[in-house]
Amino acid sequence: MGAARVEPDVVAPDAPVEVVVDEAHQRGIRVIADLVVNLDQRNPQEGVAIVPAALGLPPAFTVRDLLAEADFHWRIGRNYVRLEPGQSHILHVQR
Repeated sequence: MGAARVEPDVVAPDAPVEVVVDEAHQRGIRVIADLVVNLDQRNPQEGVAIVPAALGLPPAFTVRDLLAEADFHWRIGRNYVRLEPGQSHILHVQR
């Protein structure tokens, strides 16, 4: 999986994320919705990822961790996330 960059002829590099996502959707491009990283090498970290209703997702949906190839069931609102030391998730919303 390669790194992504914003093409300046599509949207301005400093454009708000909503503009970038809207343009991607208009072009049929899927967008990774969340990246979660624990930089603490000694302790697990936990918290919530808040998914706003304004994203237009269904009330409940599946996100896939592209690193661990695991699925999680999320919903609009608060979603619990726990990461072990050094662990990361790159989450993709399944449609």
